[in-house]
Amino acid sequence: MLFTRASRSGGKLAHREHLVWADWLGLQLASASIMTRLGIQLGLAAAYFFIGQLSFRFANLESAFAGTFYLHEGYGLALGAMLGFRALPSVLAGHLALVLYQGGSWERASISALENGGVLALTVAFLRFVRFNKSMSTPKDFLLLVVAALAAYQIPSRLAGFAILAGVGGLPSVHLANLTAVVEESLADESICQVLIAVVIVTTFDNLRLGRTYRYWLADAVALAAISFGLIGMLWGERGMFSPLHIFSIVYIAVMINTFLFGLHGAAQANLAILVVLQWAANQPWSPLAHLLASQDLQNSVSTILIGAITSSCLVGALLREKADKEIELTELATRDALTGLYNRRYFFEAASREISRTRRHEVDLVLLCIDLDHFKKINDTYGHSAGDEVLAVVGEILQDESRQVDVAARLGGEEFAVLACDTNDAESLANRMREAILRRLQQNPDLVRFTVSIGITRVRRDDGDVATVLKRADDALYEAKRNGRDCVVVRP
Repeated sequence: MLFTRASRSGGKLAHREHLVWADWLGLQLASASIMTRLGIQLGLAAAYFFIGQLSFRFANLESAFAGTFYLHEGYGLALGAMLGFRALPSVLAGHLALVLYQGGSWERASISALENGGVLALTVAFLRFVRFNKSMSTPKDFLLLVVAALAAYQIPSRLAGFAILAGVGGLPSVHLANLTAVVEESLADESICQVLIAVVIVTTFDNLRLGRTYRYWLADAVALAAISFGLIGMLWGERGMFSPLHIFSIVYIAVMINTFLFGLHGAAQANLAILVVLQWAANQPWSPLAHLLASQDLQNSVSTILIGAITSSCLVGALLREKADKEIELTELATRDALTGLYNRRYFFEAASREISRTRRHEVDLVLLCIDLDHFKKINDTYGHSAGDEVLAVVGEILQDESRQVDVAARLGGEEFAVLACDTNDAESLANRMREAILRRLQQNPDLVRFTVSIGITRVRRDDGDVATVLKRADDALYEAKRNGRDCVVVRP
């Protein structure tokens, strides 16, 4: 898999999430000022309105109660999945504006907006009940979203819409046969389209959270364009170069390749692009697809094939994401210290060996800092091991924050830490910044046990044979700092 693994960033904690738009939005809606929350809600409502307009134009609909291609419903589902009940005001306002713009009365628009908001609230409640994970990192999460779209969104929405039409005079009377027809008609098609839109939005923000690079997004755009224009080329012409069976086979292979490269995100966006192209081609009189779909039986057969292909490819994408996450978790367990989040002793020696070899080849400045907590045994004996663990965790956070991405910060064991600083000429300033950061943390947290650190520094020489030689020299500097009264820095060339 080329792009399904989460991104890494040097010595930084792998599990630390980047604060992106979706996470920031959730925090703002929970804690920001009234005006800020209002502005965000209006922005989300405006997006719902314009996406709804796009879907109506795309599907050539006449009113808000007809059609089969609801982009705004997928957008609303995505907001509900990411923001929970905080998405309801935006969806209500956006849907109200959408129905009014389409020519509906205030009464109908209000009823329709309340119905849509109520259905979304039911869907959010269902997703919370089943503990849906908005990162969609497992096949279970994808299936839960499908079930939510089908059972908690589409069916209640259809039943409520049927009741609204009957109540405002759109239907002469309510019959069981009519009710069944409303529920069954294009139910699976609309649900899967709604899910694809939601999955594309949710996984896009999840990829931003994972810190994907521009190369990922560029490759993603190129692959999506290749699938879309490739399908258009196969459908072009009066008869086309390929039979429908060949087209579906080639498209499915292309989708699976995109799934392999980009996981669930790639599967969902490729399938959505294919549906858009097929929707367009089915309405072109010269397209072979239009002749193929002239029969209702063939339409049902094509829909069944597409739903099966979409579901299977998305499940494979979710499986690949879950597998990649498990591999990363195993790597974390093998290379990270569980208490502090820093690298462990084994990984540090491996990384230090590589960097020392690089120093010999390229004459790169490399400095080793050995850091030891002062009187740590006394802290454990006086305040207990839980207090000692808290101190170790705080030191780990500070080393992580003060070191750079190119540096390697590790816990060597017990209360002893090390930082391998690459390409630096002022390691003493780095050590003093760490000590100052400790003082700031103690001032900010009066309940934290008071502690200090001693630091020994040495520079890696070209004639150093191995890591142990450098570590021994840094240890000597560290113990000199202990003899000098602790809470200080000693440098040995």
